[in-house]
Amino acid sequence: VAPVSAIKNTDGSYTITILCNGEKQEVVVPSAASAIKSVELYGELGIDLTAAINALYDSSFVFGGFPFVVRIEMPNKETIEVMLE
Repeated sequence: VAPVSAIKNTDGSYTITILCNGEKQEVVVPSAASAIKSVELYGELGIDLTAAINALYDSSFVFGGFPFVVRIEMPNKETIEVMLE
């Protein structure tokens, strides 16, 4: 895995072009390090980043949303009262 180019976007994210197994892949990530870690992780699993993202999309259609729990933990009333003391 080798970064080929990194362009900083106006929102602070980066569009990274990565050379992986002789093919260029382009990803938008919060940081260049995140892109490299993601490509390496999925490479160890035997897939590229595009296949990983496609698996997420496919699973989202099957589940009708994220294929995992997404939530914001909210403290209960008693915990809030203790925090305010």
